Amino acid sequence: MKRPQRKWSSGELRRLASMAGTMPAAQVAARLGRPPASVEHMARRQGLSLAYDKLPGEGRCSECGLVRFTLDRSGRCAPCRHSARLDAIRARMAEVHRELPPERRGVYAATEAACGRSRMDPAPARPDTSGMGPRAAARAEREWLRECELVEASNIRRRMRAAERRLERMEKSCMEGKTGGNA
Repeated sequence: MKRPQRKWSSGELRRLASMAGTMPAAQVAARLGRPPASVEHMARRQGLSLAYDKLPGEGRCSECGLVRFTLDRSGRCAPCRHSARLDAIRARMAEVHRELPPERRGVYAATEAACGRSRMDPAPARPDTSGMGPRAAARAEREWLRECELVEASNIRRRMRAAERRLERMEKSCMEGKTGGNA
């Protein structure tokens, strides 16, 4: 037996027109609370295209849940991977800091307080999408998000490399303290 069809309200038709081409058709259907076939049929009747231009590498990060463009095989984005590595380096730095001779701990505590003051690349400016159609505006927004992700990953990588250098200096200082400065 066929299910009774629910009529489309004018609000649903406006939402369909605003979302068409800005996200995958299945996502449009989910947001409207309608079956994908119904959404595709109504889009055709309204003369709307549900075609969605997915950018290369676009997907949702398994860790942060954001739409990202640098996913690895495990589904993690570059900022999440770099942040995890940075956290591991900082944890190792805390271990090494406890092993340092007391007179050297103060030096590293002071330098650690000054961390994070290095130059970071600014996020790119958000595109002006005022004169664009919804599909072109959505694509411009996703391209901007991809650029933002690359800048974010670069900035985390920069902090990670600085932390690696600090850790190396701390480990060297720790070894010198244990051998009496003859390392």
